[in-house]
Amino acid sequence: MRYRILGELVVEGTAGPVRIASARQRIVLSVLLLEAGRVVPVERLAAAVWDDDPPPSARSQIQICISALRRTLAGAGIGDAIRTRPPGYLIEVPGEELDLRVFDRLAAEGRGAEAEGRVADAADCYRRALELWRGEPFGGLDRAALNNAAVALTERRLGLVEQSMDVRLRLGEHHELIGELTALAAAHPLRERLRAQLMTALSRDGRSAEALAVYREGREQLVEELGLEPAPALRRLEQSILSGDPGFQPAELVPADITADVSTDISTGVTADRTGEAGAPGEISPAAAPPPGDAGDALPEAVLPVPRPAAEVAAPFVVPRPVVPAVPRFLPADIADFTGREELAAELGRRLEPDPAAPVPVVAISGQGGVGKTTLAVHVAHQVAARFPGGQLYTTLSGASQRPLAPVAALERLLRALGVTDPEIPPTLEERAELYRARLAGRRVLVVLDDAADEEQILPLLPGSGGSALLVTARRRLTSLPGAYRVDLGVFDVASGLALVRGIIGAARADAEPDAARALVRHCGGLPLALRIAAARAAAKPHWPLSRLVSRLADGERRRLDELAHGGLGIRSNIEVTYAGLGPGARRLFRRLALVPGGDFDAWVGEPLLEHGAVRAEDVLEELVDVRLVEVARGAVGVPRYRLHELVRAYAAERLAEEEPEPDRAAARRRLLGALLHLAEEARRRGPGGLVPLAGPSPRHPLPAPLVDALLADPLAWYERERPTLIEAVALAARAEPDGLGWELATGLAALFEVGKHHADWHATHEGALAAVRAAGERRGEAALLHSLGALALLEGRGADAAARWERAAEILADLGDAPGHALLRTLLKDLP
Repeated sequence: MRYRILGELVVEGTAGPVRIASARQRIVLSVLLLEAGRVVPVERLAAAVWDDDPPPSARSQIQICISALRRTLAGAGIGDAIRTRPPGYLIEVPGEELDLRVFDRLAAEGRGAEAEGRVADAADCYRRALELWRGEPFGGLDRAALNNAAVALTERRLGLVEQSMDVRLRLGEHHELIGELTALAAAHPLRERLRAQLMTALSRDGRSAEALAVYREGREQLVEELGLEPAPALRRLEQSILSGDPGFQPAELVPADITADVSTDISTGVTADRTGEAGAPGEISPAAAPPPGDAGDALPEAVLPVPRPAAEVAAPFVVPRPVVPAVPRFLPADIADFTGREELAAELGRRLEPDPAAPVPVVAISGQGGVGKTTLAVHVAHQVAARFPGGQLYTTLSGASQRPLAPVAALERLLRALGVTDPEIPPTLEERAELYRARLAGRRVLVVLDDAADEEQILPLLPGSGGSALLVTARRRLTSLPGAYRVDLGVFDVASGLALVRGIIGAARADAEPDAARALVRHCGGLPLALRIAAARAAAKPHWPLSRLVSRLADGERRRLDELAHGGLGIRSNIEVTYAGLGPGARRLFRRLALVPGGDFDAWVGEPLLEHGAVRAEDVLEELVDVRLVEVARGAVGVPRYRLHELVRAYAAERLAEEEPEPDRAAARRRLLGALLHLAEEARRRGPGGLVPLAGPSPRHPLPAPLVDALLADPLAWYERERPTLIEAVALAARAEPDGLGWELATGLAALFEVGKHHADWHATHEGALAAVRAAGERRGEAALLHSLGALALLEGRGADAAARWERAAEILADLGDAPGHALLRTLLKDLP
């Protein structure tokens, strides 16, 4: 599908997802897609953009917006999609390129199959239709017109959910549906059809008391909120459960042919007997017909019991069985192509051995977003599921989001999954935790908590006895969980990354381009989610050579994030969840870390980037470490080093460009480079000396004296530690600040290059800076660099080159009127052998 609006707006071009940055453009495109193939007047588009209060220039601004959209779509290989048709515009969407059209088609096919008695086919159509939904339609676009449309679309979806529940109940899936129907009825307490379906599922599962409790809760809400009694059909359902009407039997007590021979006329909701036993095929059973006046509120067969003659349910057909409490099995599906961590998975499985006489075994998996925590946890949970006959609970705690699930709400979910009805769930956190532990006591249940925020969120959800076990994932390191076995996941190495790629695209295709496959792993930084997305894109484009995808990934940081999105997964959105949950200071530092040159960095960089005190800046940096946006790379004892994963760095650079004006970015960059220059000069002064450079006008950014003393306790060790950063900083400064910082930083490092005998670094930094100052017309910088390069030439035994460079430097300084500098160069020339 090219266009998707059943969730956040997504457009797929020939090369993947199309980035439409402007909210205004997304609104216009969404309205056009809602009316795909029909003309939308300009006035309606303007009303959608400005919420019925458009400015006088609205028409021209809509024209600009349409032109921009056309350019964006054309650039993505979608040409001539938007047409001008008085009095407005229309978008042509061929075939089934719009997910809403596919949804409507599948829903219609399902209803047709249901009307023809093909219940399994209907269920499949409904399932595929509902899978198209990815969230709230037009997510993130807060405009009245789109909000109203979203409400209408959501109502259509909910209606199909109810139809889907009907047919699944007819297929005998009552046990599997209880958890889902419980959640739906709680979310939509006034929808009596959902409540009736839940009552039916519970009754058929031998849980009549809970079914009646669901009815009573619904009646109380209707009376309290609307002053209404439940519909007659719902009341009849309650009475049939209360009276044990032989026409209503849980599926455990009747043979399959009795429960499966009833279907529903969708248009009327009247239940019809299709067996021919009590009447002709297709004839409405008199016992099933609603009383006069009730036809309008009749419920489908899945929720309305059909009274049958007692003879039909007498022995030998009735086989009473003991009612067994439901066993919760809520694990998501295992990953078929799990790879790269088989030994770790086996070790974690051993750590989850239940023992009623021991404390609860706890395994905590932490790591950055996209590193595969959930995949590993679900795989391990499936591997050990047989050890937990009491069931497996699973819930997502949304810890990385702005609104983590509160423990009291998480306990409500878990208690429902354990069969506790809403009226039985106590109101307070402490009481819910007590009931939760009581329900787990004496049972062997595996509890899987995905995406936890912190220990405070988890502790109330710990089982109370060692017969159960807890497996939890989080981006933060959960260091305070008592007795936990902690695992900190890193990215894949090349071999594991290649194994994942081979598993998705096939060994033959990966082996046909081994260099491209390795480059794919490299451009994804070994991040499993990025690899899975990239490989899925390659699998979706079997006519592409791998090298084509690799070249697109190599085409700039922003393009790489655009490319790493497929099938509802995206690296950008994965990182965005964590970024959105940060405070303002942490977000600012995260963005500005994209300015730091080199691979890894020291904690002091936060001070010039934020202009906070060094200690406060380090605290903010540690916030980013806690949520795994920043990694601890390496470092000497007491001197940790930090780094950004290259995809995270790309996202930081994107946010920096979009959220901070250029003057603010430039000021932060100058402070950072000024701090490096200050440290380089201090290292030369405190170290073994060497070439003294010509001074320049650039402002230094001195760091606090205690911090400088700690960093430069061993100046040469500091230089060796920072050398990659310093070399890249010279290149950055030469590009961005050629009039001062670029050449001063290069010449300020010359003494350290000299002592460390890093002549190649000396050459590279100075030649690049020299080209930049000459292009900028910065003559003093040119003289300073020639002075330094002359000293290098002399060290390397190239006296003629040294003389030529110093002669040129002396001429420039004479022209600039720098008598001391000119005299220094003449002295050096005179002393040449």
